[in-house]
Parts: sequence; structure tokens; C-alpha cells
Amino acid sequence: MFSDETGAEQKKEIIEQEYGLKMSQETEGRVEHMCNLSQGVLEKGFTEGEMKKAKEMAFSLAEMGIPVEKIAQAAKVSAKVVEEWLSGRVDLAK
Repeated sequence: MFSDETGAEQKKEIIEQEYGLKMSQETEGRVEHMCNLSQGVLEKGFTEGEMKKAKEMAFSLAEMGIPVEKIAQAAKVSAKVVEEWLSGRVDLAK
């Protein structure tokens, strides 16, 4: 039920069938809202995780002497962003 692959409609059916809860319009709206929130949280987590990995890679490549422009290409961000990361103006956790 908590899988990303289970859509809101399927979750509503599971709640009605497996848990015997009648889905009113209000409850349906809440389930829909909950599904949207959980999807947003998952997407945000992946985005932040991916960005953190890109920053870590940027530091490693810089230590190897790779030019900022090449690091930016590899990280798929602008050279300015890489320069900010490397100068310490942007926290690694962000």
C-alpha cells in the first residue's frame, strides 16, 4: 500500500476493502493529499541526495586537478555552482 507504484485510487480501494473504512469525499481528499505529500517528500529526498553526491564528486574531481568547467559538465550544473561549492560558500548538506 505504501509503494510509490500504488496510485491514490488503488490506495483508496485497499483502505475500503482491507480495512473496511468507507471513503467519504472528505476522506478521499485526505488520502489524495497524503499521497501527494508522500510523493513530494520522496522526490525531494532523492533530489537532495543526488545533489549531495554531485557536490562530493565535485570535491573529488577538484582534488584530482580536473578543471571547474569539466566538473560542471560531469555534475550537470553550472561552473558558477561548482565554484561556489569549492569555495565553501554553499554547504555540502544543501
